[in-house]
Amino acid sequence: MSHKRLFADLALPEPLSPAAEGRFNAACQVLRLLKADAVKINEGLDNEEDTARVVTQICRHNEGKPCDPWEDI
Repeated sequence: MSHKRLFADLALPEPLSPAAEGRFNAACQVLRLLKADAVKINEGLDNEEDTARVVTQICRHNEGKPCDPWEDI
């Protein structure tokens, strides 16, 4: 069986503008809905892929600090 996959890795500088915050929240809402339909590829097998994961985090690399933990959306 084939699968349609989606990858996105976006770094948005904080503080977000109100417009960017709105678009970010809307994207998270859509991704939550898609996540409900997602499956893990090869679930239960040695080569299982976690293809039902949507996460966000605050990254502080450019400040010389550790990033916050990943949070599920």
